[in-house]
Amino acid sequence: MSRVSELQYVVPSECSKAGKHSSGFRVGRVFLLCSALLLPTTALAAAWTITPELNLRSGYDDNLRLTAEGVQNNVERKGNGGFETNASVAMEIATLTAISELRARGRFDFISYTQEQEEQLSNEDNQYVDVAGRYELTPINEVGASFSLERKYTGTDDGRDFFDSLSEADLENDGDENLTNVDTDSGVTREQVRRERLRAQPYWSVGLTQNTRLRLQYNYDDTAYGSGTLDARLIDFTRQRASVRLEHKLTETSQVFASFEGGTFEPDVGRENDELAVRFGYRYNVSPISVVGFNVGARQISFDKVAATDDDKDEGAIVRIFGEHRGELTRYTASVGRTVTPSGSGALVESDILQFDFIRSLSPRFEFRFESEYFGNSAVSNSVDERGDRDKVRFSPMLRWNWTPEWAINLIYEYEWEERSINKDDITGDTLDADSNGIFVSIVYRKDNEIGQKN
Repeated sequence: MSRVSELQYVVPSECSKAGKHSSGFRVGRVFLLCSALLLPTTALAAAWTITPELNLRSGYDDNLRLTAEGVQNNVERKGNGGFETNASVAMEIATLTAISELRARGRFDFISYTQEQEEQLSNEDNQYVDVAGRYELTPINEVGASFSLERKYTGTDDGRDFFDSLSEADLENDGDENLTNVDTDSGVTREQVRRERLRAQPYWSVGLTQNTRLRLQYNYDDTAYGSGTLDARLIDFTRQRASVRLEHKLTETSQVFASFEGGTFEPDVGRENDELAVRFGYRYNVSPISVVGFNVGARQISFDKVAATDDDKDEGAIVRIFGEHRGELTRYTASVGRTVTPSGSGALVESDILQFDFIRSLSPRFEFRFESEYFGNSAVSNSVDERGDRDKVRFSPMLRWNWTPEWAINLIYEYEWEERSINKDDITGDTLDADSNGIFVSIVYRKDNEIGQKN
């Protein structure tokens, strides 16, 4: 595999994913800002890698929408089993020079359902675009940005990694931003509602001394929902955050950081929120292929009061502990933490998140993979809608046969479990939970094509 194809997002893919309730002019400004920061990388590129991807996946799931069984609103609800077929095509372009790098990826998914029940699910189509890059202004001064646009349905579970690849956390990146690839808002409603999300994240990093760096960063998230929004009680929102972070290298293998963050969360209907947070972190490279670390801090969220009895402030802790190992035969990543994430219910929620992913090569052509995640959401204020409060578990073992360097065949099992605060049985009053089991077979194609001279 080429050096270019092994590149990771230098900036977390947060310049990413889209909403349209903001004006086209505002979205255009964000796009132009990201594009301007990334243009120098294309001009100086010495080589390109173009990677087409294809994934065909089909199988049976005994509860496609993870519906809880019980009596609600005088209607008996049961799991909705059936066959699910996914077809996905993608194209990735990447380039690297001594002072710059750029990665762009577009993906289109089409999902169809064949069900046993009379209530049928509609077919879905989802689109994703991600662009990220960096450029060195001087040997100690760097700018970068990422941009992402996403159009998907709220019922689609992004936990299912369509290209069967684990999250490629970069060992050179700090991995301490309390960021996660778990979408804690996916499936917040079982209605088939289009979600459009725009995310943008420009940054500037400058070296103050040989071992100390200052990083300024801005995060923008604009999310909107399409037809069916009122019935599903979903609320468009915008979230903006800015951070100042000071990093110091203690030794060749360890470093610490301190950061101060502030921002706003503005749902179109509901109380606006002001966010403040301070964090401290440490990371240690156990070896060239292994890293561990943690970060801890405190956050405060202030609300607009609607009634005299409402809370106007909520405080809590934020924490993340992480580790990663990339051996020749075995790879794994693990993290556990607490952070604050936005929800389509119109509220910020406190999320406890646990992830563990594992790969083990069994032979030159066979490998075993295991992906798992848990999140527990609870609203940060007791006076907001509790529809976002829930606990969810997902795990998926997979056996992969690398038929050729480009083609692979996967046998996949997936299990999901969820419990929601609002799901109560009308007769017993008990909180209802839901689970699902799925077995899938997928055929994956991916080929790196290098164009131009290598560095």
